[in-house]
Amino acid sequence: MGRDELMEALTQLRRATSDLQTLRYHLPLLHEALSDLTRKRSHFLEDTCAVVLQRSIKSLKSDAAASFSDVIEVLMRFVEPLVNALSVRSPDDEPEVLRQRAVLVAFLLHVVGREELSFEELVNNDVLKAQVVGILVRTGVELHEILWTLRFREELIRFREVMVPGKAPDTSSDEESNSEEDEDDEDELLADEDEQWMIRSIAKSVGLSGFEYFLKLSGQEYAFASWSTNGIVRIAAIALLSQSTPLSPLISSPSWLFSIAVVAQVLLQGETHESKKYGLQVLLSALDSCKEGQLAYDVSSTESSASASFAALALAFRTRDWISPLLELVSNVMISFPDASDRSLGLSAFTKLLRVVVVNDRFWLLHKLSLRCPYGNVAAILVDQLRSDAFRAWTSGEPSPHSEEPIRLLIEKLVLQTAGRDLKLNADLLASILSLLRFIIIRDKVR
Repeated sequence: MGRDELMEALTQLRRATSDLQTLRYHLPLLHEALSDLTRKRSHFLEDTCAVVLQRSIKSLKSDAAASFSDVIEVLMRFVEPLVNALSVRSPDDEPEVLRQRAVLVAFLLHVVGREELSFEELVNNDVLKAQVVGILVRTGVELHEILWTLRFREELIRFREVMVPGKAPDTSSDEESNSEEDEDDEDELLADEDEQWMIRSIAKSVGLSGFEYFLKLSGQEYAFASWSTNGIVRIAAIALLSQSTPLSPLISSPSWLFSIAVVAQVLLQGETHESKKYGLQVLLSALDSCKEGQLAYDVSSTESSASASFAALALAFRTRDWISPLLELVSNVMISFPDASDRSLGLSAFTKLLRVVVVNDRFWLLHKLSLRCPYGNVAAILVDQLRSDAFRAWTSGEPSPHSEEPIRLLIEKLVLQTAGRDLKLNADLLASILSLLRFIIIRDKVR
């Protein structure tokens, strides 16, 4: 019975005039019809969300008096009762119930991520922030599961490149081409099977089994069902930057850093000055919960080869160097800021990220970054950190690469490299290298 009522309600909504008042009138009818559904409810829920989103955006375009704030108010009024009707999530949740949760998360992320809502407007609207995050919490989908979507997509791209290489150039003759056409459909089927296998395997490796349909960037029946990258970034940002949201106390473990880092990365790669500043603030907020010297840096991490097994690739995903690219991105953003206070913000994020790395591991990170850093003043910061770590290693008496041959070889490379640069632009770097060299000479004499 509920199915027929829902179909009738959706048909009426599609035929109704495109204004928010009409949409408000239909919401109770949709809620009532959905409440009577049990079998395949998530699919009907997805259909309903798509129609409501379509009609709300259409009303925004046709009603000159309507604003996107009005649209959001209606959309929140639609989704909140549906979320409240969900039971508390448990390990025994059936796939159908899990899918319902994911549909509602997709709806929320799509709304928050829409371009009609500016990031600044969202950040400055405390009522909306608390409402959106509160509803998200009640869906039962954990924040870390939503954040890991970005890492999932990042890894899916890498797996495609490594495990499904592109087709070789076509060098067949005309006689061969006809027979090859018959194989095209089979090749496409195999490629699709490979894709589905990769999606399932990666989702399982990062604890996202059950959400595969929503993790992909395409292939869903409705575009909103793909969890919005922009929505994920914004949700994470307001959860971290606002003390009024109920998620702030939950983000307190260094284990968050790997998932939060990709959010900061997306913001830092944004085109606007404000986006870059928010990226630095998100990163700093995450780093504030991390103790210094706790994050391991795998010295041997390298790019995976095409011959590696899935298990090896999955391990490489967790151990590969994601810190160096982030540090380089932060340094580029820092240098690009014309204002001294903004550069200071970038410097704070840069040095804090460096200091959460385990001291002995940090030597190899600094070794790599200092040799390839194009900015003399940033490279000077790296060398100063090396000197500070070398002093700490000397006073502690513990085995360290700072007290062995590696640091002497690094100094030689830095001196030779700096000699080929413009000394006026690299005066800070040269001074830092000489300061490090002076410390090493004094230390060795004392020994």
